[in-house]
Amino acid sequence: MNGAHLHLMLIHFPIAGEILCALLLLAAWWLKNDTVKLVGFALVVVVGLSALAADKTGGLAAGVLRDYPEVTRDTIHVHADAAQWALRSLGLNGLLAAFGLFTYWKKKQLPKWIFITVTILAIHGSTVVARVGYLGGQIRHPETRMGSEIPTPVATPQH
Repeated sequence: MNGAHLHLMLIHFPIAGEILCALLLLAAWWLKNDTVKLVGFALVVVVGLSALAADKTGGLAAGVLRDYPEVTRDTIHVHADAAQWALRSLGLNGLLAAFGLFTYWKKKQLPKWIFITVTILAIHGSTVVARVGYLGGQIRHPETRMGSEIPTPVATPQH
């Protein structure tokens, strides 16, 4: 297993996890259920930490792919820049959710402003990580790039 394998294994959790966080927090709002809110907050913290792990392995993946002829430095850099935004977004939300959990532990109440902010940031974070995943896919999947042509299969003669 190399750095690219490790990165690919880790990047899926922040993407799927952040989408799950947003859905869970929206469900908590709709249900008005503190337990679901707290589970959502705990998941936001875990997703923030997983984003850090995925980011730390990005350089390892770039090192493996750097020498592949179909991989351009531009696609790697665009993906890496977007990943920095995702790390900041998910990291900030993870810290805010951890603060919310601490506040709940101390006061047995979750301030409404923290819940609203974490929920909005989770929805925003979902869009950010989806874009990072899309850009990462373009590194090795030319068929996802805008303007790329799909090769026409060559017909084989039938006998």
